[in-house]
Amino acid sequence: MTVPNQEKWEIEVVLSAPNFAFHSPETMKITISHDSNSTEAPFQIAAEPIQKATEQQKIEATLWHQGAYLTRIVREITVTKVSKATQTTPKQADTPSTLQRDLQSPDMTVHIQYHLGNNPIILIHSNKLPYFPSTKKFSLPEDLSQWLNDNYGKFTRAGQKVVVSITNQGSISQLEINRNINMMKGFGRRLYDKFAPDEFKKAFWALQDKLGDKFDTIHILTDDPIIPWELMIPRRGNEELKFLGIDFKIARWHINNKGSTELARPSQFLNLQELLAIIPKYPDDNFANARNELEVLKTVTGFRRIPARYEALNQLFQNSALDNSIIHFAGHGIVEKNNQSLTRYAIKLENGELNLMDFQGIIPPLPEMHSLFFFNACDIGQAHHVANFVDGWAPAVLEAGASGYIGGLWPLTNIGATKFAELFYQKLEKSLAGQPTNVADILRQTRKHFYDNGDPTFLGYVYYGDPHFRLVR
Repeated sequence: MTVPNQEKWEIEVVLSAPNFAFHSPETMKITISHDSNSTEAPFQIAAEPIQKATEQQKIEATLWHQGAYLTRIVREITVTKVSKATQTTPKQADTPSTLQRDLQSPDMTVHIQYHLGNNPIILIHSNKLPYFPSTKKFSLPEDLSQWLNDNYGKFTRAGQKVVVSITNQGSISQLEINRNINMMKGFGRRLYDKFAPDEFKKAFWALQDKLGDKFDTIHILTDDPIIPWELMIPRRGNEELKFLGIDFKIARWHINNKGSTELARPSQFLNLQELLAIIPKYPDDNFANARNELEVLKTVTGFRRIPARYEALNQLFQNSALDNSIIHFAGHGIVEKNNQSLTRYAIKLENGELNLMDFQGIIPPLPEMHSLFFFNACDIGQAHHVANFVDGWAPAVLEAGASGYIGGLWPLTNIGATKFAELFYQKLEKSLAGQPTNVADILRQTRKHFYDNGDPTFLGYVYYGDPHFRLVR
């Protein structure tokens, strides 16, 4: 944590260059001061042999302060057969103009770049461990995507059975609760055993041994959301924890490789003034669940309902000054894949749809829409769900400047999604009455109710933002 009147800051620079050999350390330190340029970090790298006459390669430098991620700088390098490297103009170069003071550091940060080189690069950083940061190449099994989608389908069907039990019997039996708990635990164990990177396991247990219960914040920075970290159950020998999403304040952050206006790093603070609720009333649709969710939202200080119509959202999102709000959508979500393997993401309104292309066209070129988005989108039924819902909307709202995004990994059921939102906002409003409130902590408290109701929907929510992100009034 920085000192308020500090004149100089020590910044850690970690270089990732997957197709280069290092002739210097991969990590160096520079000093930034108020009244002069920073010191230099003279990395020495050499290009590895290439197949073609010339190839474009990328290198990336991430900047850290006391274990907290600040930003990254990406450069494209043209490599030729004569082993000569020429730097071209940067594809993206985000540098912090100022250092955020009193920035809280996660206990562990996992930085993964899938599209930086031929193999994914994982960087583990923790200021609690002397031998980190650590940068390694790793690979994921080719069947991961299909395995996840198959299991997401199982979780949706299990959630639908919960809905049937509640509708027909008024409650779910303890036997059904136990079955669903065991199903999710089996998935979480296998997910950790088979798909958690070795560097993650090493750092995780080192922190667990050193900090014990004080180890409670994890930040995942990645350009691909495929791994559902929140559902992992860490274990070694006879020792086993609960789901990461229940035991830890865990958050993701989207890294864009194409250049965007997203925040260089997520905010850790939002002065909450309004809750903007978008809840469509569909023709011939059962509005009972949405009505229950609406009644709970009305109890939140600053509640304001936005008409769930295209023209109203067009007007809302054109106003980029939405810094102090939560934007909550409760309705049907659409994820469709066509024959060309293109995926369409949309939310269903009262007079049509709002898809990603429309949303990206509505927002201003330089948005300042730093709201927290909560898209409580349930299964629309006829849509073909071949990818999780966060793939499209999370990057879109973050690229629009949002402070965070909460959404579902798989098609959610109406009743389960409504109950989750009700509990989330009840806990949030109660906590905000007396103190700044950590969003990731409210989410993990809400996820814990899975053990009571057995509804997999309660484990299906992920959060993009900062694990220390707090709402205040």
